[in-house]
Amino acid sequence: METTPDLKHADFIADPHALYRRLRTDEPVHWNPSLRGWMVTRHEDVAKALIDPRLSVAKLKPFLDQAGPETYRKVEGVSAVLADWMVFNDPPRHGRLRKALAKYFLPHEVAQLRPIILQRVEELIDGFRGRDRVDFIESFAFPLPARVISDLFGVPKEHIADLGRWSENLKDFVALARASPDKYDRARAAAGEMVAFFRETLDDHRRNPRDDLTGRLLEAGAGPEGLSEDEMVSTLILLLFAGHETTASLLTNGLYWLLRSPASIEALQRDRSLIPGAVEEMLRYEGPAQTVTRIAAEDLRLGVADIRRGQRVFLALNSAARDSAVFPDPDLFKVERTDNRHVAFGRGIHFCLGAPLARLEAQIAFDRLLSRLASIRLETLQPLWHDELVTRSMERLVISYEMVT
Repeated sequence: METTPDLKHADFIADPHALYRRLRTDEPVHWNPSLRGWMVTRHEDVAKALIDPRLSVAKLKPFLDQAGPETYRKVEGVSAVLADWMVFNDPPRHGRLRKALAKYFLPHEVAQLRPIILQRVEELIDGFRGRDRVDFIESFAFPLPARVISDLFGVPKEHIADLGRWSENLKDFVALARASPDKYDRARAAAGEMVAFFRETLDDHRRNPRDDLTGRLLEAGAGPEGLSEDEMVSTLILLLFAGHETTASLLTNGLYWLLRSPASIEALQRDRSLIPGAVEEMLRYEGPAQTVTRIAAEDLRLGVADIRRGQRVFLALNSAARDSAVFPDPDLFKVERTDNRHVAFGRGIHFCLGAPLARLEAQIAFDRLLSRLASIRLETLQPLWHDELVTRSMERLVISYEMVT
């Protein structure tokens, strides 16, 4: 390319899709010096790379090997927790970690959570009464997944705010936030508090057994391939982080683009059966996971590029989602889109375990928001997006509305 794209520039943070379009055309597998890695942008290449066993998810050791002494001191404890996350482990360990929980996140199991999710959604919308505008993130998108997770884990409701705070402080570290100079300190503190909290949660469930996800994790830990105490704690932290941050961003980004498309609002008001497809379009159009990172375990060729062992490879999910070779009119937000082969949840053995839960939360949330609020309007016309490469999230989203029920 004539110029090396600056992935830290404000224009890219505000709208990465202009650059993604250019890369898909001119250099679909692009070496970027600021990333010290490859950016993969076409749907075909991303989809293949997501299931390529030569691309490893074990990213923590290379990061620690390159960290300076001060950074290493700050992140060593956080990295020890993340090292037990299934998403940072290749087979065979990945399979053992995932197997402990996979059956509890099957769609028919998750469907049983519908009544409690509906209750939490209604409670949050009730909180809109007496106001004509709210910050949707603060009042709905951020607390909803934290409340659902607290129910799922069997955590007392007084700890809901802690769950959200810990997740947010961990996010800047995991999501490669670049405008957060204290991210290592905040992540270290959050990880320490979460480890202590979830050890106590496990102990409480041992003393007082009950049928929730924590109890089921303990049962899974009793088998010959069961999880250790550290692995169970790390798994609970992973489920909190992944289930909270991505769902909050799905709700926020989805509402923003829905309100930018009056025809889509009208279509959903006429026919609520379109809502599941609308959620898929939200995932495609501005998915909460912007990129995923892999490490080349061996030399390989991807697209037209020769990638060397040990190099980082960034798979741009949100670029793949706008590839005109797969999606007609990719830059149009269309809730009626039917052929929606997005990769927002990944593919293969690392396909997002919590995808059925995120989908169900979003479907219930948008159904009830459209039922109980009228004349919803965007008051945040130009959102301020977080400077993160891994996730795609905004800082505020103020809406105005009229309560219907």
